[in-house]
Amino acid sequence: MERILKATVVVGLSSLLTVAFGAVRYKFIATELGATGVGLLGILTSGITFGVVLFSLGLNTSGVQAAAAASGDKAKFQLTRFALLRGSNWLGVAGGLIVATLGLTLGASWFPAPVEPALMIWMGVALGSMVVSGGYLALLNGTGRIRALAVSNALGSAVGTVVTIAAVFISGQAGLIAALAAAPIATLACSGWFLLRDPRTIPRPNFSQWWPELRSMFLLGGVVMVGLLVGSAAQLIVRIWLQQTQGLQIVGYFQAAWTITGLYLGFVLTALAVEYYPRISKQVNHPRILNSSVDKQIRVALLLGAPVLLWMMVLSPLVLHILYDADFQSATSILRWQLLGDVLKIVGWAIAFLLLARKARGAYFVAELSFNVCYLLLGIPLALQSDLAAMGIAYVGSYAVYVPVTLWLAHRESGFVLQRSAALLILVLLVAGGVTLWCLENGSTVGIYVGSFVASIVSIASAFTLHAWRKVERRSAVDVDYIG
Repeated sequence: MERILKATVVVGLSSLLTVAFGAVRYKFIATELGATGVGLLGILTSGITFGVVLFSLGLNTSGVQAAAAASGDKAKFQLTRFALLRGSNWLGVAGGLIVATLGLTLGASWFPAPVEPALMIWMGVALGSMVVSGGYLALLNGTGRIRALAVSNALGSAVGTVVTIAAVFISGQAGLIAALAAAPIATLACSGWFLLRDPRTIPRPNFSQWWPELRSMFLLGGVVMVGLLVGSAAQLIVRIWLQQTQGLQIVGYFQAAWTITGLYLGFVLTALAVEYYPRISKQVNHPRILNSSVDKQIRVALLLGAPVLLWMMVLSPLVLHILYDADFQSATSILRWQLLGDVLKIVGWAIAFLLLARKARGAYFVAELSFNVCYLLLGIPLALQSDLAAMGIAYVGSYAVYVPVTLWLAHRESGFVLQRSAALLILVLLVAGGVTLWCLENGSTVGIYVGSFVASIVSIASAFTLHAWRKVERRSAVDVDYIG
């Protein structure tokens, strides 16, 4: 618990800064370019995300596992380090060139509005930077260099925000370019600087030495890539379908809700994953310890994330107004439904990392496929019959399928079973979130009062539980030392 909380504080502060800077960037884009500008940025961002997933081949995930697993063997770690950095560099350059070329030749048929060639070139630069920095950050994460990781992300976001604000005042096109490329380039520069300072302890290995390490990462990363590719494709399909059926403005509302939930959840989960994934990657040969770590992580993540989730649900209209503009109030309902679904997302997130740590490639792919297929099968038909909030309902329903699937797969892989305390916590938070959502959607003033009361109770209970849990663990550690 102590280690988890310390890592969470360091990375959490970095994530908080990243969230804040990201919010400022989107605020300026929304104010100056409106919902259509945010919608176009959402499509471009989804395209870049899709490309990063495709061209990184999962190294930003499998690299963490490989670096953590090899950390006890200096010679093996140096080969893993070289292979990860070399592979990321190659993939980043190749991906950037391909995307820029395709954008310049075929971009006019992909986007709903005329796009300048310069934007296509900078899309390639942004994608290449994200692929390369993904490998660099994976190495920092896998070796436990949490402060360097936090500084890289926070500084990259800060530089990206300053450049975006300046560019928005120059022109809308320049603002979009900066919003896409400035932060990735700055993050790459910062993370690369940290790694260049590392001393080289062995001579440069030849291809036959480092290629087996990279191939091993590709085997796991390839499955991660396919799973993420399915997710990115689903998101791109939804945005394009919304643009064609309901207009670019609706895409802007959808993007606003999705970005807020991503920023909020990224703040919690990124902070936790930095310590969590490398730790369980070292426990894969001890199923009992591994399962205990996963169950504990679920409870910690829920206790840290639930208060923010509920307060965001209550304050959704204000958050949308502050982060975007008054015109974005139409995204309130979908945002609230997605926040409710994030209770289940936290649970599935923790279990999915167990599958990755165990290198259960097929199981991980099945789990990711289950969510995205359900999201498309539920979301599009519901949205045809209702409004944008239907996509939020589909989000909740898809995670209601995803969590049982991951639980079943994890049980087959390591015998994992959700403990009674964790299951009860999930149920309580789902009820609290459901009550809050129902009250907010069915009564403006009363709903705010009820939602604020529920959020306050959950916040106090979560803080008290974490404090009591921490005291028990400290007392247990003292008792073990005394007996020893």
